Amino acid sequence: MFTLPRIFTTIALLIVSMALYLLFSGPTLSSKVAEIEEVKKETAEKENAEESESETDEKNKKKDKKKFREDENEYAIEPPFFSLPTIRIAILKDDGKIAGYLHLKLEMEAASIDDFNTARILLPRLVNGIFEDLYSALSNLWINKENPKVDVIKERILKVAEKILGKGKIKSVFVRQIFLDRLEL
Repeated sequence: MFTLPRIFTTIALLIVSMALYLLFSGPTLSSKVAEIEEVKKETAEKENAEESESETDEKNKKKDKKKFREDENEYAIEPPFFSLPTIRIAILKDDGKIAGYLHLKLEMEAASIDDFNTARILLPRLVNGIFEDLYSALSNLWINKENPKVDVIKERILKVAEKILGKGKIKSVFVRQIFLDRLEL
C-alpha cells in the first residue's frame, strides 16, 4: 500500500526529474545571454532614434514659439483656444430670494502658447474669479426686466482674466452659449 513517506519520495523524484529535463533540454545559458544582448541593442537603437526625433521636434517648437503671432498673414498657426467649464450663476433679488440662473459656456483665445499654458494652470482661479464677478454684478446691478447684455458680460470676463492672468494674456472671449433661466415669482 501507499504510505505517506513513499508518496513524498515519489513526488520529490518527479520534481527532480522535471528540473533536470528543463535544465538540459531547454536553450543553453549562452544563447539566452545572446538574446538579451540583441534586445538591449534594439532598444538602444530605438531610443537613439526617438531622441534625435525629439531634439528636432524641440527645435521646431522653439521656432514656432518665436514666430507665433508675429505676423498673422505670413505665419498661420492655429491659435490656442481653451474652453471653460459651464458656469451657472444664481441671480438674487433684493430680499435674498433667487430670481433666476445664468448659464454660460465660454471659450477664450490666449495671446501666445506660453499664455495658453499659464491659463490652463490657472483655470480654476479664472473660473472662480468670473463666477464671483458676475454673481455680484448680476445680483446687485442687474435690472430684472432686461436680459443681461452679452457685450457687458464679455467685458467683465476679460477684465477678470486680465486681473488673474495679466494684461494682454487673453486676446478674446467667445460666449458659446448664454441662457437665462428666470424663476416664477
